[in-house]
Amino acid sequence: MGKIDVNLLEAGMELEADAREAKGLVLLSAGTVITEKHIGMLQSWDVPEVAVKGASQADLLGREAAKVDPAKREDVTRQLTELFRHTDREDPATQEIFRHCLIRAATVGHSSL
Repeated sequence: MGKIDVNLLEAGMELEADAREAKGLVLLSAGTVITEKHIGMLQSWDVPEVAVKGASQADLLGREAAKVDPAKREDVTRQLTELFRHTDREDPATQEIFRHCLIRAATVGHSSL
């Protein structure tokens, strides 16, 4: 069961497991179909991620990345290249981390890394 960043949730998604706040209080039960109101509530309770049926973080980030302005993507790539300058960029794990950071920074609203 993969977890999805609350900022990537969309109305109509279904929870695969209970959504809990930091101390364990159940905010939404498994099987709940997410609404915009639910997303706002989860964000206000600082819930970072929830498990959703039939969706993965990578798929959602990839879909969001396709919507990113090419100039913003280029800017984020330049910033990440500087941050990763002392890493082995040929290493598959490093490449995956770089890719994930690129998509996340470009789509979740990080204007500066």
